[in-house]
Amino acid sequence: MFDPKEYFENKAVFGDEANSYLDDFKLSLRSIVFLGEREYTITKARFYSSKSIDESSYYSREFEEFVDIEVLVEGLYPYHATLGRKFGSKSWQYIPNTAY
Repeated sequence: MFDPKEYFENKAVFGDEANSYLDDFKLSLRSIVFLGEREYTITKARFYSSKSIDESSYYSREFEEFVDIEVLVEGLYPYHATLGRKFGSKSWQYIPNTAY
């Protein structure tokens, strides 16, 4: 991952490298009903931080780092969601209304 002090930096990882982050994200992904008990792999993960804090946005204020993940469910169905990591935390949290 990148140094979150370097705001708005993007780091994208693909394939096996992206899937290597699965254990880090598994707890957050468990709350996504669509994934349920299905088998899935992460095909892309893009890490980023907000360039500046938007006081009107809860997510911008509360989360230091974000990751957009693209998942292939059961080897067939593409799925996208965003996770966030709060300031001072090492764990990720699923951000609702970001899945498609």
